[in-house]
Amino acid sequence: MSVDQSGALDLNQPKFFSFARDQATHTLSIPPIIPTGFRASAVAAKPAGIISKTPAGESLNLVWSDREHYQVIQGISPGQVIGQFKIIVIYSQKITIEVSSILFLRNDVNVAQQRKIEDAFLEYDYSATPDVFQFIQDKLIGDSSINLGMFATRLSYTLIKQGIILEMDEEKRAILAIYSGNGNGSIVPGPGQHEVPIGGEDGGGYFGHEHIRAVFLFAEFLDGVADKPRDPLHEVVTNDPQKAIEQVLEREGIDCEVYFKKQVWKIMNLFQYPEFRTGWHNVRIRLGCTDIVLTLPVTQMRISEVSFWAYARYPDAVGALVERIITDCLWFAALSATVVGIVVGDFSAALAAFRALFTECLKDKLGQVVDCMTPGIMLVTEVIDDWH
Repeated sequence: MSVDQSGALDLNQPKFFSFARDQATHTLSIPPIIPTGFRASAVAAKPAGIISKTPAGESLNLVWSDREHYQVIQGISPGQVIGQFKIIVIYSQKITIEVSSILFLRNDVNVAQQRKIEDAFLEYDYSATPDVFQFIQDKLIGDSSINLGMFATRLSYTLIKQGIILEMDEEKRAILAIYSGNGNGSIVPGPGQHEVPIGGEDGGGYFGHEHIRAVFLFAEFLDGVADKPRDPLHEVVTNDPQKAIEQVLEREGIDCEVYFKKQVWKIMNLFQYPEFRTGWHNVRIRLGCTDIVLTLPVTQMRISEVSFWAYARYPDAVGALVERIITDCLWFAALSATVVGIVVGDFSAALAAFRALFTECLKDKLGQVVDCMTPGIMLVTEVIDDWH
């Protein structure tokens, strides 16, 4: 006899994500693979048990994500499209898993042998006798017409949805609140000026007054949970932004035999900013004498303060007038809607736009660029409440 007393079910597969987002389908059956040289018996599967929680008491969930696409528009309606960004939204569907044992017969088993094997299988009760191998062996011992290689059992699974789909939309709401005039944060309108709220009592705030808004385009279905793309050099997690910028300048700086000065400006803060991530881990669950390994998602959230910085390093011999122009161009580029309007949602596009605007500003004011200069922007995450 071949009795499968272990099983594995990896929930990180496209078929489970499709099942989870299909609200018209309530259950999904996962049949076992038929052993080579065997056929499925016609007798009903034997229930082995129901899995509703992990050994730690956590519910079972299918987790997946969609990528929502937005346009950023500036100006009175209809306005002008100035950029795009994407938001990863995570969804969760609670499930239970019914586990059953299915009987298979070797292809050369005759009718009389089949009847004896099926009768023994039908008498088996998982709740009363956890060891199916021992039960079948005791039942058929002494019958010379039966040997244990004539049949096999395998596990099947049925996923059953419980409740409704939950949307983990805290990060999405935090981003869109910036454009709707309700963002939790502040922005500095210029060098030496006081911070002003991103959101306002009138629902306007800085973005509202600048007529910068976000418009939903479409949602892209993803097979699984996608991570938010990050620039490993310019999007960093640290409680020392100044040191992080120094490290970037060391890596980006042009190798010139001169002394340097630098400017570093904080442009914008987002307070209490939520972020999500999902990983996968294996959990071993015991049903009777059966060990089942489930590959399950673990979704975590952290709360941070996210700040947007602009910087430039340049030769210290440029003079006071050029230095003031560098300051003006840094702020002009950083506060341009094509930069500040998308920096949280699409940093790489914001960085490219910043560098282009900064360079054009210098050319316009000086007639040329400044040699050996390194301009840039950064998003710095300072963790308040770490992943949990």
